[in-house]
Amino acid sequence: MNIQNEFEELISMNILKLLFPEKYSGLIKSESPDFIDNKKNIGVEITSATIPERRAQWRYMLQAYNKENLSEQDYFNMKKFSFDMHESGFGKIPVGSFWGDYIDLISSYQRKISKINTVKSFQKYRLDLYINTKFMDDDNLTDFLSYLYSEKRDYDYYFETIYIKSEGALYVVKFKNLEIQKLLLSNDEYKKSKNKALDYLNNMV
Repeated sequence: MNIQNEFEELISMNILKLLFPEKYSGLIKSESPDFIDNKKNIGVEITSATIPERRAQWRYMLQAYNKENLSEQDYFNMKKFSFDMHESGFGKIPVGSFWGDYIDLISSYQRKISKINTVKSFQKYRLDLYINTKFMDDDNLTDFLSYLYSEKRDYDYYFETIYIKSEGALYVVKFKNLEIQKLLLSNDEYKKSKNKALDYLNNMV
């Protein structure tokens, strides 16, 4: 795993600890699942719903068109990469994703649900899934919930709770009855989670 992915996983874990301390305060870094609490028999997998294939397309468009060919807003949107740079013992770490990336919640879920049904080390835990995404709209979420409803009986093992992080919100989906709750994540809460992740990485150096 590269440092950027590990950094983003640690941020995700810290957000869960911050928002749901009674459930996740004991999580520690692991491999399969990504985070575990052996005392509570809980495992959490972290993944991303961002598909980066479109980055090259947008970069080409930036090179092919100058500001005079586009509206001011289009040019701004195309130029926007939404990267935050953070100093750590490993140098600068980019966090975020290019706005033109394609969001696919269903594929990210399929990768993980297949994994937990084939890798035995997952199957002793009560499992939850945390999906990082960016610029998710209502259609993305509706399609994903429809897919979950149609696929509920196709596997032996499931994620009990699915968290979807998008911008300043965290969506909480209870798989059993597909209840959904939207929580707002403040900038301070995100920064606190991010700083703890940086501290963890710095202590590894």
